[in-house]
Amino acid sequence: MQYTIRRAKTPPQLDSGWDGPTWRDAEIAEINQFYEKGSDHKPRTRVKVLYDDSGIYVQFINDDRYVKCVHTEPHTHVFKDSCDEFFIMPKPFEAGGHGGYFNIEMNCGGQMLHYYIEDWTLLGGGRFGKYTKIDPKDLATIKIFHTMPTTVPEEITEPVQWRLAYHVPNAFFEKFVGPLEKPSERRWRGNLQKCADGTSHPHWASWSAIVPNGPFHQPKFFGELIFE
Repeated sequence: MQYTIRRAKTPPQLDSGWDGPTWRDAEIAEINQFYEKGSDHKPRTRVKVLYDDSGIYVQFINDDRYVKCVHTEPHTHVFKDSCDEFFIMPKPFEAGGHGGYFNIEMNCGGQMLHYYIEDWTLLGGGRFGKYTKIDPKDLATIKIFHTMPTTVPEEITEPVQWRLAYHVPNAFFEKFVGPLEKPSERRWRGNLQKCADGTSHPHWASWSAIVPNGPFHQPKFFGELIFE
């Protein structure tokens, strides 16, 4: 799989809508590779990603049902809520567990679970072989917009459309991986996911297929992210 991250002509406004100015120029990625173990609910989720000299801009749009959101603290189990995820590896993958990636997991209320993972060996209990929890001060540098309330304690069973949008500054990535190459030289990899583990209709889907259906944390299945 390959996705082209286009250069934004002007800084996109996070709250300007799916087809707002600048956003309409972005390529669309579909998260439609669903795990067999999921329920019969298969929501449509699309993503747009843009960049400029300050960082990257990401927007998800979800045509969903059974929406729930109860986690309000960083690094809690937001993936059990209605959740969108972007796993990003800015430096080339190296065999043997090198070349870390960022897992931006965000529920519909805008709360994040965010690590920098260098050894993705799953140890149980949400732990990995080697990872760093992103400090709240660094999380605060990521600007976020969400259309749903901060919490949705009672599951919304009827159809509902919701969006997430955020901006991650280059300085955030560089704190962990060092200076970024100029866009034409970047060889990023990543995956985009949708999940809702703790709802009445759990589901798991990705943009780049994971075969067989297993944990999202498998960089060998990441797709290419090409900077225009």
